[in-house]
Amino acid sequence: MQPRQDVIKVLIVDGSRIFRSLVEESLSRVNDMVVSGSTWSGRKALIQIEENRPDVVLLEVEMPEMNGLETLDEIGKKNRMEKNLPPIQVIMLSRLTQEASSTTIKALKGGAFDFVAKPAKNEATAVRQLSRTLVPKIRATRKGRVLPRTKPNPVLNHKVFQPRLMRREPQIILVGCSTGGPKALAQFLPHLSELTDLSILIVQHMPPTFTKSLAGSLDRLCRHHVEEAHNGQPVLPDNIYIAPGGFHMLLRRGGDGQLHIATNETPHENGCRPSVDVLFRSVVPLFNANILAYVLTGMGRDGCRGAAALKRAGAHVLVQDEPTSVVWGMPGSIVAEGLADGVYPINQLAGRSVALLPSMLRC
Repeated sequence: MQPRQDVIKVLIVDGSRIFRSLVEESLSRVNDMVVSGSTWSGRKALIQIEENRPDVVLLEVEMPEMNGLETLDEIGKKNRMEKNLPPIQVIMLSRLTQEASSTTIKALKGGAFDFVAKPAKNEATAVRQLSRTLVPKIRATRKGRVLPRTKPNPVLNHKVFQPRLMRREPQIILVGCSTGGPKALAQFLPHLSELTDLSILIVQHMPPTFTKSLAGSLDRLCRHHVEEAHNGQPVLPDNIYIAPGGFHMLLRRGGDGQLHIATNETPHENGCRPSVDVLFRSVVPLFNANILAYVLTGMGRDGCRGAAALKRAGAHVLVQDEPTSVVWGMPGSIVAEGLADGVYPINQLAGRSVALLPSMLRC
């Protein structure tokens, strides 16, 4: 049995008693987690947090009395007041509706660690399937910004990492991200879109409806027009395209020479659909070295193999640094493999890109 301090304490906050019971049953089978409490109300959750501080709160987006955003805000205030304690991490539980997904995007920008989509029905099989997604995310809150690796790699000390200048002018920009991505994109994209006219293609790991809400929220922030991509649409300058949830996004050149988005439902890669690797690979034959790619915060290694293909073609790959990433899995894997041409804080990433790539500046 593991020492008590290694167990992650989880508080479940959801309006459905059946759903709470099924999630509690699922987590009871995991030896490094314990359910420290369960309630239907955000207000009651705050009382439980005071009485028995959890490590992670699973928080329903839509609740009576005090909704998920209001409860998240109160947890954030508590974290800011108790700087000497590890912050309580919040994972949102959201239904697959447009309204719930819009609220979830606000929660992610407001400090939630991540989210999971709730099954349509509170059936044991559906909730257990959800728990397979939920358990790694709960564990990631503890791992924080540490990238697991089997051997030391001196390049991980990015304080002495020397960025490499890009020798070819980029003609397209690619972005991959996952956990923490919506907040990172909200910081990064407005600045980037002010600096370039290039088309930008983004893969953010999200289910259907959530990517549409994300695009809408970013469109209000950016000079570029931001939209959820759809199959067959042309790729135009001053536009940002986000891969639709549940579909891989690729780039194809039509018979007229025009670039078009292609989407498909081929098998998941790295457990993901959309997958960053799929997008990165598809663009290499079209642009070779004239590609600028960014890998931002996220769990896992999606994007690493695609980045290797980009580097073999002579393209440029920049990543978000560890301290500003919610989880340094995806960008950290790029750095660990020696594929990064620069490692920067999210608030400097766009500006430092221009220093390396002065041709990106708009006329």
